[in-house]
Amino acid sequence: MAGADWIARCRKQGEEIKKIGTRRSGRGDDRRRCAMESPRCSQGRLRDCWYLGALSIMAGRRRERLEALVCFGWVARGVHAVRFFVEGRWVVVVVDDLIPCDRFGRPIFGRCRKMEHCWVQIFEKAFAKLCGSYADIEGGSEEEALVCLTGGMPKIVDLREREELLLDGQMWVKLVKYSDNGHLMGCANHVAATSGNIIRDHAYSILSVYSVPHVPGDGLLLLRNPWGKHEWTGRYSRESPSWEDVDDNILSMLGLTREALRREVFEDGSFFMCWEDFYSHFDRIYVCKLPKSGSSRLTLEGSWRGERAGGCLNHPTFSDNPQYHLTVPFPSTILVQLFQKQDQSDQSWRLSTSPARHIGLYVVVANDLPEERALCYVKDAPGIMVAKTKVFLNAWQTSVKFRTAGYEKFVIFPCTFTPGVEGQFAVSVLTLGASRPVVLKELTLRHEKVAVEGEWGLESCGGCMNHATWLENPAVLLHVKTPGGKASLFLQLSIQLQASTGMGLYVFAYEGEPSIGRRNLVRSTEPFMVARQVSLDVSGLVGSFLVLPCTFEPMQHMGAFTLTLFKDPEIEASMELLSCSCRQLFSHGELGRVFSIPDRSLLLQEIHRLLQLPARLSASSQTPRESHGHRVRVTKEDEDEDLELAIALSLSEKEAGSS
Repeated sequence: MAGADWIARCRKQGEEIKKIGTRRSGRGDDRRRCAMESPRCSQGRLRDCWYLGALSIMAGRRRERLEALVCFGWVARGVHAVRFFVEGRWVVVVVDDLIPCDRFGRPIFGRCRKMEHCWVQIFEKAFAKLCGSYADIEGGSEEEALVCLTGGMPKIVDLREREELLLDGQMWVKLVKYSDNGHLMGCANHVAATSGNIIRDHAYSILSVYSVPHVPGDGLLLLRNPWGKHEWTGRYSRESPSWEDVDDNILSMLGLTREALRREVFEDGSFFMCWEDFYSHFDRIYVCKLPKSGSSRLTLEGSWRGERAGGCLNHPTFSDNPQYHLTVPFPSTILVQLFQKQDQSDQSWRLSTSPARHIGLYVVVANDLPEERALCYVKDAPGIMVAKTKVFLNAWQTSVKFRTAGYEKFVIFPCTFTPGVEGQFAVSVLTLGASRPVVLKELTLRHEKVAVEGEWGLESCGGCMNHATWLENPAVLLHVKTPGGKASLFLQLSIQLQASTGMGLYVFAYEGEPSIGRRNLVRSTEPFMVARQVSLDVSGLVGSFLVLPCTFEPMQHMGAFTLTLFKDPEIEASMELLSCSCRQLFSHGELGRVFSIPDRSLLLQEIHRLLQLPARLSASSQTPRESHGHRVRVTKEDEDEDLELAIALSLSEKEAGSS
């Protein structure tokens, strides 16, 4: 029965909310009632096993951290203050000691095993207040609850996706390492049918991990059911004959005796399970990695709004996302966490429901970037991209970790997977194992953008310069003027759908020449990339240029494209998409010379014929050839012995008149 329904039923039956905060254990002061002497707690009528399981793990493995979350200053007055880590910051929730009870004075929700203690009830009530109500903490993820209690780093290990690690024993080695490092762990089964009294879709606590030889899987795990009952009934369970083959020295290592096995060790919902049975009955392990002592944290808040909701790196608007400049002047390991914030219209904070946004992080090196200037394009390449989210999830938080590796300056991109998805977030930077300060600030100065839109059509998708038809591509005229003689400029070519072939850019210097070729090629994309967007640094260029956006193969991606110029505000620059291709541009004299192409099919035939000429033409063999009434000039530019063809077609005044 849901918690809200149970409360309504209690009220109908006339059961009261009784004050139990003044009850004393009889063995000490008011603080004694909140003592966490044992991880034993029992789940009540709420489906919050995920949260009580996290409390049980904390009480069993990190009791000092759990005790540090509670302020005992006002216990005598029935007031308790509990800290939780929410959205990158520690927040304090204050509650009284009025606990929902039944007619016999027993708590109807979570409770301690010993009735004179009430720390479980206080933590549960404080968390329910944080989330909105008791009903709002039904259903959730155990690793998220552990993060709220510790501020650690969550990790989900899907055992069904790591079968190769299970078979060779690497997964068990990882589990032992997590335990030895003091990390907190829980587990659950969400897929497979279970046996041996293991409950599906239910959270369990992993209290201890032991390497034990001659045990199936060479290991034993101590688990606990937050219900306080309903233990495992298979091998190494209570009164299981499997214990007869275990040596007394191993029992001593486990803190057990044979009499204790028969009497009391399993009376609180805890049980042992061998590793072989564990991975047969559970499919997920929840890990909360705790930061090392001495770590420092810095958090900033931001939002995705309007143009600042640029989406992931797959989209041309990626650089529009909020950007944060991080300076780390010393070698360190950095953890960057991204937290989604709740809607401002909702004062509560809920973990029981998944957020609609899929979020992720990118971290790039920015040693040469002025600290106040945002990046306008990013390359996903080694040495530039130091960390990124592999899978975008609709989770409340995500994180990436990286080493500085000799770099000091980085730019952090928090983003959603899809552009236009708005919301608020918090970026938190944790310096692991180092208390020295780092600098984190938002980059507010942005490059100005100039964009043109074009299209590769049936006759205007000519491919790269390896093909004779490359001049058929669309042409963009670029003018750059800068007062200092040095421009900070970037070109970005983007498409909506993934291309089936690579694409790139050619930039040619143009000063009224009748043709273009490699001799006046000043910048180009190397190599062409199969992606939705490619970028080209054209910094330092001043003057007039002709830009050719093209695909690697002709007629392989016919559709719309966008060419965007990012520039500093002080730079004067303009772009204009010409209404014709480069070949038509030169043939119709739009830039000063008159050239003519009366028959395109004959022209292409002549190009293919010329491509069959021997590659070793000397520069002195430039002789005019007549072809269909046109003058064709063949030139050789030869540094790597390639055949460079520049075809200049012109008509005499008589021929022009007849055409």
